[in-house]
Amino acid sequence: IILSVRLIFMFLDPHEANLLVRPNPRNPAKPQIVLLDHGLYRQLDDQFRKDYCRLWQGIVFADKDQIEHFCKQMNAGPAYPLLASMITQRSWDDI
Repeated sequence: IILSVRLIFMFLDPHEANLLVRPNPRNPAKPQIVLLDHGLYRQLDDQFRKDYCRLWQGIVFADKDQIEHFCKQMNAGPAYPLLASMITQRSWDDI
């Protein structure tokens, strides 16, 4: 969520094989997340970024109307349960 809130670029392939957690070189007591495989980024326009954040807000609060609305804003149409399931890696019943 932080990537979509603060930046205009989003890493689009965040699965466990593309993320590395290691001690931070500047402060080894704190972890550092390293993104691997930099082939899939997308530049987000301001409206998409805001809609994506609102979609995640709907997911966090289990607001199915909000999820449906913002998935449709992102052109998912009637496949909004599938999009929400894909980005959370959870079944629609668990969202």
